[in-house]
Amino acid sequence: MLSLDRLRFLVEVDRRGSIGAAAKAMHLTPSAISQQLKALARAVGTEVVETSPAGSRCTPAGRILVDHAMRAIAELDLAEEAVRSLGVRRTGELRLACFPSVVGSVLPAVLVGLSREYPDVRVMFDVMRSQECLDRLLTGAADAALMARYPQDSPLSAELRCSDLASDETCLLIAAGHRLASREKIPLSELSGEPLLLEGENSPSSLAFLDVCRMAGVIPLVRAYSPDPRVAAAMVAEGVGHAVVPKLALPQPLTGAVARGLESPVTRTIVLVSKQHKAGIPVMRALLKYARAACQEATGASPT
Repeated sequence: MLSLDRLRFLVEVDRRGSIGAAAKAMHLTPSAISQQLKALARAVGTEVVETSPAGSRCTPAGRILVDHAMRAIAELDLAEEAVRSLGVRRTGELRLACFPSVVGSVLPAVLVGLSREYPDVRVMFDVMRSQECLDRLLTGAADAALMARYPQDSPLSAELRCSDLASDETCLLIAAGHRLASREKIPLSELSGEPLLLEGENSPSSLAFLDVCRMAGVIPLVRAYSPDPRVAAAMVAEGVGHAVVPKLALPQPLTGAVARGLESPVTRTIVLVSKQHKAGIPVMRALLKYARAACQEATGASPT
């Protein structure tokens, strides 16, 4: 009999394109994955993966197994939820991966709503970058992901359901006494030569902002990177520079600083992503309801 766990390893290698990448995503060693794939090959009597310096890919037999395994995994997930749904009060665990911006502004309302509607469902959440959220979801380590999507992002896998929650724009945090603080919207041209604090050197938000600046012919003066918006706000208040912060991540209340919109902001979409076959589960529908309401409330007010 074929092992479902070994089939999961094969699916992940097929998705990632190499044993090393699959091992990293599943928090295992490459040798552990290789041993399981060899055992799977012995079980079916033929090789299931071809490995080369460029990576790994399924053999024709491996491809057949992957196609059937993905359907089997989806059916098992549905069966598990159907059994859980027999009771009037649902129990179990919902594993949620979240990107940092939603932790303070969105997640509390989501957790309160779910605890009221599903008091016997334990919600476990972890905080990480959006790409890591997606990796957790694809490997089955998370049931749903609250994450940000940018216009330049690659399309998601067809096995995923992506629901838009709200649009989120970048704002500019300015020291309260600065000359730009009296403006409602700040043109990018006003930022030439002004010291700026960005979220992170390789964060999608910072990279998107720098791209917008380049297209506008503006060369920003990046003074520092601060992934924590509270630290950035404190630095702004002390006159270190202006901080580019997504509205969803704005710390409240602001002391010694004000938030102003940009005339050419970076816009991202906050989304809830899950596997297609899990999207219709009642607790997932409730998660979508509360997450959308919380995101729209958090992003609906104008920066002040």
